[in-house]
Amino acid sequence: MSTFEQSPPSSPQSGVPASPPPGEPPRPASPPPPSGGFGPAAQPPGNGIAVAGFVLGLAALILLLFSIGLLSPLTLVLGVTGFVLGLVGKRRVDRGATARGRGLAIAGLTLGLIAAVLSLLAVALFTIGLASGGTGDSRDIDGAEATVKEYLGAMVEGEGDDACEVLAAGPRRQLASGPGSRQFGTTGSCEDFVEAQAAAIDRSPGGSFSYDGARISDTDVDGLELRTSIDLTRGLATVRGPGGREPLQLRYDEDEGWTITQLPPA
Repeated sequence: MSTFEQSPPSSPQSGVPASPPPGEPPRPASPPPPSGGFGPAAQPPGNGIAVAGFVLGLAALILLLFSIGLLSPLTLVLGVTGFVLGLVGKRRVDRGATARGRGLAIAGLTLGLIAAVLSLLAVALFTIGLASGGTGDSRDIDGAEATVKEYLGAMVEGEGDDACEVLAAGPRRQLASGPGSRQFGTTGSCEDFVEAQAAAIDRSPGGSFSYDGARISDTDVDGLELRTSIDLTRGLATVRGPGGREPLQLRYDEDEGWTITQLPPA
């Protein structure tokens, strides 16, 4: 009789899993053992909007200060943009979208707001200065010459109030009681003299007014070439006409602007 040898079942030490007995379902594979140590923690999302707002707000304030307001239109745009980006960056932190950049966001919106407000003030001051440049209020050569042309134009047109308004007390008395007032038979006021002289100009051939070698009419006062020397430290100016022999002395006052303080000798 033949004999069969039965092979023993594989042991766990052999590394080969034992086959399940007949009729039993296969056993599921066991999960791999957990690896030791910890993985890198997830980083919270950044807040680039807050960083951009801070950079723009700071740049706007620095440019405004170093340019003494000359770049105020540009710094106004930068300041407003920095304020808006800083506000958006702060709201991202408040909504929980990120936990980073709250300090930069607050700094950006604060710097942007300061830069925008100061830029607006600078733009307003420059606008007022440009608007007043033709009325004699600007403390420069253009303002002094504008005052002289205003005076000469009012003299030609007989606008006594306008002509005497830009004169100091001394020149007013000079016109009111000088030789010209006796010539025109005025009543002793600056306004009467200007009106009487303008009437005489209208009656004269050509209807023009003579100043420093130039014949002036009401149509060419603006085109009159003047020569001006100015001392901004003391607020004084000397304006001469084309001939350079009949200077007008002016003084600047913060409230009244340029005023003619001395007329040429009669």
